[in-house]
Amino acid sequence: MAERELANAVGRLEEKFPEVPHEHVDELVAEAQEGFEGARVTDHIPNLVEHEVRDRLREETRSEETAAD
Repeated sequence: MAERELANAVGRLEEKFPEVPHEHVDELVAEAQEGFEGARVTDHIPNLVEHEVRDRLREETRSEETAAD
């Protein structure tokens, strides 16, 4: 998998969600990446991983905001 593209995705996710610890973003990226192990076509995996993690982080931050109300 393209490590540089994944590192760039992590950077973008951290910019979009600065309140989320770096370790948590890395953990979510690793989990999402595992879901694509064994894929025969890997060109778009970094984009798919970023999209999946972004969705999860949005959901988590929404849940935290709702719980705080």
